Amino acid sequence: MLTIAQLHAADGLEKIRTELIRNLGIPGRAVRAAALRQLVLQAPAPVIAQALGFHDKTTTQVLTEAGGSWNRYAPSDHAQ
Repeated sequence: MLTIAQLHAADGLEKIRTELIRNLGIPGRAVRAAALRQLVLQAPAPVIAQALGFHDKTTTQVLTEAGGSWNRYAPSDHAQ
């Protein structure tokens, strides 16, 4: 478990990274969206949603927009 100070430090580092990326001219939001599109094309949208903390409807919508076809994925309980 992270302490409050560690969370603030991590947030500060994230802001620094974001600023450095922005200064290089790399559009962070577009890069994240492209990465998500690529992920949902490679694995079932519900799996990506659970792994990254997205709602499954969000990743399913991204999959549809990207032209993917993971329409026969049947999730099951693998914790047995």
